[in-house]
Amino acid sequence: MSSKQYLDKNGDILNWTEFWREERDIYVQNLHASNFVIEFRLPNGNYTSISIPASPDPVNLTSMVSFQDLKQSVDVRKAFNARNRETNQRYLRIMEEDEYRAYYEQRAAALRISTEEAMRRSEQARLAYRETVEDGPAPKPIHRVVEAGSGPAGATHFGEHQRVASNEFVTEEEAIRDRIRILMYNVQQDVVDEQKRAAGDGTAINPGNIRPASKILQELQTLGRLTEDELEHVRSKGYWPSVKRWATVELQHLHEIPSPEEAPVESDDGDEFIHRQGMPG
Repeated sequence: MSSKQYLDKNGDILNWTEFWREERDIYVQNLHASNFVIEFRLPNGNYTSISIPASPDPVNLTSMVSFQDLKQSVDVRKAFNARNRETNQRYLRIMEEDEYRAYYEQRAAALRISTEEAMRRSEQARLAYRETVEDGPAPKPIHRVVEAGSGPAGATHFGEHQRVASNEFVTEEEAIRDRIRILMYNVQQDVVDEQKRAAGDGTAINPGNIRPASKILQELQTLGRLTEDELEHVRSKGYWPSVKRWATVELQHLHEIPSPEEAPVESDDGDEFIHRQGMPG
């Protein structure tokens, strides 16, 4: 059980009344494989949206929208309740301030930087992602209002409810997935920051201040098969020679054409393929 009685150990909300009782910062971590968008109505009747990138870095929702607007939004509650149908895992994990800070303290220790610097880098990555998609089509929110209330600007009177329909969660509409863009941006930011530090101190660049290639490759390999555009992006932005070599090899595999002997044959049951190759069964 969390120290807060409205959350359990997984960050699931147990008591909504208590959760919204005290005005404070609201922190969430995106557990979804793509960016997560919440659209909701403001008190003036206008709509706004919050985009949470596909990154393990938690974000402060109240740095983007006021606590009261979050509290009054039906869609925010739906977003906090949303789960993956196959795994039953929530898409968003609610975090307390001590958990939020502990995450960045651990991140800062790994990168040998201050906690505030780790938070700054994460926010820069989020803003950079927003800039890359600003000119593109707006991502779909998780829900949309299909029947508003009878009041001004669609407001609901007592006893009325808005009808909402679910949209699909944002998928890989762009050529390069969000997690890859953000990962590569963070790598580039590590390099820029270390170059600035070295120039200011008059010392050589310390590779230990740049996230290691092993960590980058480990995260990339959790994403499944990358597309040609994604591999080219990694090869361009990956910094470490081993990361760029990995992307190059993956590109070569992507372009390989199987020989006639290796090409799949329709209705082949496997044993027939072995016999055609003259291999022992």
